[in-house]
Amino acid sequence: MDYSASDKRWTECDFCTIKSNTLTNFGSIISVFILILLISIQSNLAQTLPKWSDPVNLQILNTSEDDFAPSWNQFENVLYFNSTLTGYSKFYYSKELDTGKFSIPELVPGEINQPVNNQSYITFASEDRAYISTYRMGSFRPYTNIFQTIKKKMSWTKPLPADSLIYDTFVSQPTISPDGSFMVFVNTINSEHKDTDLWLAFLKDNGTWGALTPISELNTNGNEITPFLATNDTLYFASDGQEGPGGFDLFYSVRKQGLWQKPIPIKELNTKFDESDFVILPTGEAIFASDRQGGKGNLDLYITVPEVLKKKEETYLPPIELSIASQVSTIRTNTELYYRLMPLIPLYYPSPSRNHFLQPNEFSLAVLEPVIDTITAFTLPIIAKRAQENEKAKITIIPLYPDITRSEEISKDAEKIKKYFIEVWSVPEKNLTILPAAQNNNITEAKKAETAILFSSDSPDIFEPLSLGRFTVTLDPPVLDISINGRPNGLIGKWECNLFVNNKYVKVVSQGNSLPNQYSVDLNPIKNELIEADSIKINFTAIDTIGRTNFKSMIVNLAHSSNKSKEFRKYDNKIYDEFFLFLKDASLKDNMIYLKSSIEKISESGSYSRFVTISYFSDILQSASKELSDIITRNISDRSIKIETYREDYNESLPFSRSFLDNIIKIRIEKPIQN
Repeated sequence: MDYSASDKRWTECDFCTIKSNTLTNFGSIISVFILILLISIQSNLAQTLPKWSDPVNLQILNTSEDDFAPSWNQFENVLYFNSTLTGYSKFYYSKELDTGKFSIPELVPGEINQPVNNQSYITFASEDRAYISTYRMGSFRPYTNIFQTIKKKMSWTKPLPADSLIYDTFVSQPTISPDGSFMVFVNTINSEHKDTDLWLAFLKDNGTWGALTPISELNTNGNEITPFLATNDTLYFASDGQEGPGGFDLFYSVRKQGLWQKPIPIKELNTKFDESDFVILPTGEAIFASDRQGGKGNLDLYITVPEVLKKKEETYLPPIELSIASQVSTIRTNTELYYRLMPLIPLYYPSPSRNHFLQPNEFSLAVLEPVIDTITAFTLPIIAKRAQENEKAKITIIPLYPDITRSEEISKDAEKIKKYFIEVWSVPEKNLTILPAAQNNNITEAKKAETAILFSSDSPDIFEPLSLGRFTVTLDPPVLDISINGRPNGLIGKWECNLFVNNKYVKVVSQGNSLPNQYSVDLNPIKNELIEADSIKINFTAIDTIGRTNFKSMIVNLAHSSNKSKEFRKYDNKIYDEFFLFLKDASLKDNMIYLKSSIEKISESGSYSRFVTISYFSDILQSASKELSDIITRNISDRSIKIETYREDYNESLPFSRSFLDNIIKIRIEKPIQN
């Protein structure tokens, strides 16, 4: 049976090289059911499948149009599927009332169903995040790509592209692994035969999907479609490139030692027609799509049961009741930030090692990290950020070159920086001025060999000193004690607990084969993640002896507190407040616009002291150091304070590189020791 390019089960308008209805089981089924089910049948289950009963047409779900892509939402205990009943592929849901019996389907509420668009193949990453397949308009034509939707106020939002999975080719039909760490999906990327293949994508720390890899052991010259991960190492899919009686047939593969084994056909379900979209429910039943004869028309959904379950239907087993508890309902985090004031230099030196301009979403993370050379760190994004916040501040960008041959090069760099200020940080263009490139005679000798960008401003706020330092996080309690149980205890076959932070999978915290159980989770390894989270969630999944999957979760709230305190330096059993000033040249007068805020803070700190030292690392700053001593004296009301000025040798413990010796003045203010 061939399908035309107008087949509404496809959101790819001209994807007509696929022989039949390429459908995905986008279901995200809880944990490890099918592998346990296989273990109950034979000892060598990597190569053996359970026998499935004769499929039964799910008439209450099916229509005369295409009905396909079943997916179990384990967070709602509801079946999702797609139907083209209205002319477009829409999402519907139905509740399982009893084994094999479902409620009348209803349209899934929210903007997930766009009025004049095809959308299908949903898989659930968490209770409020899912991925689907739908249209994206490319440069010249639409493509089916993977989108993300968020659940808010009981409905799913309008899908937005999952950026790391967007390609100008067919990318569709994802299924997320039970632990949330990776995804299998279908695409035509780099396909020699223009057929669809199975690929892997792994969840990165920033929430995007990366390390895209084809599953070469399973891909053929034909089309592999509709993958479904029953466990992390158990994959069902359909293919017309493997041996089978029909167009698309159902297959199964187990991953061993990182390699997917040879696919095994599900012979009792495959026919001369098309079968696809295989998904296993928590009850052990499976649903799939087929266009075989005897249905309501086109693709229909069918249900089947493993023979091992069918035999045990005669013996009544009570449902499993799960419970999970911890010793606390709230974990408290306390962040202590110890900072030092460091100068923000008005110079930027373009070089291959600094060709990446920080984006706003990178900026907040970057400045929290300990910085080795704080003098040269983050000049560009910090000035840009402050210019964004101060709409009245005028910024002058001054390109400087060591010789005339490099004037054009540095002028281009100045234009790039202006563009960066405008496009990335939304600094008004009217506030930015680029002066003609000039030879850098006003930069100290140590830097004359380099091209440079000098910044000037009419606002001293732009050059406020930086508060940089280190932070420590403590947790109360640092260890989470968890108790779990399931009744009746004798029915539990296997269980697993997973830890999520802000609905992002972190790790398996415990697993076993019997209940009750108690265990402890050390939270210290993830404490830095917790300071920006609202809660911790423990997901408890248990599988009983006949393969039924049961699910329970527990939320532990997070309460945050923080302290910010200045980090003082200790020398010879005395405590000092330490400051560094950057001078773009040897004249203190010409630097006052940059130093205004720093000198105010130095004077404030000096008001509670009796002794101040001002040291310089180059003789050319001797005069500027004496001027600075006079300024501090005038700004401190207690005139009995003692100020010394002297030359200091450079040492490796200083927070700046040797190349800045001609630009740095250090101020150390002795603090009274509190008894």
